[in-house]
This record gives sequence, structure tokens and C-alpha cells, in this order.
Amino acid sequence: MEVAAQKFIYTFSGYRLDPLRRLLMRDGETVALNPKAFDVLVVLVENRDRVLAKSELLDAVWKDQFVEENNLAVQI
Repeated sequence: MEVAAQKFIYTFSGYRLDPLRRLLMRDGETVALNPKAFDVLVVLVENRDRVLAKSELLDAVWKDQFVEENNLAVQI
């Protein structure tokens, strides 16, 4: 997943999400996420105004990779 061009920092419910620095904080404390879970979160936040198809989410996070759908469930 490419987030390097992302310049936004998102804040919601006590969280701060910085895709460029790949950092999620809650009330000033770093929240540990594995890389794919972080990528899933970024895609969901960036598309918060619409429903994403499962295939869109899989394509965004696992571009050009064959993965089973249960990988998405594991990351969420």
C-alpha cells in the first residue's frame, strides 16, 4: 500500500492517525499495530464516507498479491 503521498493526519475519538509516519496514537500513547492492520485502518479512514467492497479493500492493502479473504478478517 502506498501512503507516502498522504499528507493528512486524522483525529477521531481520542485517536490520531498519521499515515505518512505510520503512527497511530490514542490519548498521546502509541498504539502498536502490525503493518497490514495499519494499512487496513488507513484505507478505511481514507474512505470513511463510503462503503468499500471487500475486493477494493483487498486490492488496496494486498495489491498484486494473492491472499485469501480470511486475511482481511484477521487484520480487522
